[in-house]
Amino acid sequence: MIPSWVNIDNAAHIFIVKSSNLLGGMNGDINMPNLRLLQAVSIIIWLLLSMSWNVSAQSYYDQIIDQAEERVRQNRPNFRLIRTHETFPERISADQNIWVETVPSGGIVAIHDPHSGEPFDACKAPCSLALGRGRSYVFVGYKSGYFFTTVEEDAAGWKEHYENTPLTLGLGPNVRAHYNKSYFCSRTWETRKLKDQDIEVCSRVPGLMPADAETSGHCYVQFDVTSQGRTKNIRAINCTDPVFEAASIKAVKLWVYYPKVEYGAFVDRPDVESKISFKLQDLNGTLIPEP
Repeated sequence: MIPSWVNIDNAAHIFIVKSSNLLGGMNGDINMPNLRLLQAVSIIIWLLLSMSWNVSAQSYYDQIIDQAEERVRQNRPNFRLIRTHETFPERISADQNIWVETVPSGGIVAIHDPHSGEPFDACKAPCSLALGRGRSYVFVGYKSGYFFTTVEEDAAGWKEHYENTPLTLGLGPNVRAHYNKSYFCSRTWETRKLKDQDIEVCSRVPGLMPADAETSGHCYVQFDVTSQGRTKNIRAINCTDPVFEAASIKAVKLWVYYPKVEYGAFVDRPDVESKISFKLQDLNGTLIPEP
């Protein structure tokens, strides 16, 4: 396992301090050129390890996003996630501009055909997109590190609401931050073996609101936590609407726990239960309550 940045940094400085007498003369004075060399080597090691960690986190994130993109293509075969600002040739007769924003800011917003998924235009928010009157669109918001978000609007919906009001897309959970947090908690697992204890939450991501949900809702889920702190055997046991089942299971797959400790060893913990809530708002920001 790659040590955390804090541990790498501390270890490098401790090594320098403990080696100071070896670098100096008989009176313990530090030989500065040698000390600078040792510091430089420590910094290079720190950079190499942190680069390796970033590559691992990015690889995990790319895998999650690629899988989600592939699921969209099952219903919209020409869908392609726009991850950077692109210039598109004019494909539609645009006669109206709407202002788009993302939360957090700085995301890419693209408009897609609702049937084929083909992208028509994109910009880096906050920005303006040109739309054609009388057409329906799927708006997709993306920012590196986050789940992408989709909002489908028919012609009447966006024309009526967004003519004078910005379209704001709230991006999904920060997947990379979740990966970082789950990794760093795993660094402290061994200290938990000192006493028997039940599982404890390390990192949980919220469920993504299904695009076809019409009200707020929730799901009760049941799952097992392995001796490595991962979830398995996930099942939705009671949902206000079946539309929330798949989204709940996908969220729980990413959850990480401190494992259960029994007689000084990590063991599986079966039949953990939790509730996942989904809060849906209308175009004015008013909560649409559960039925």
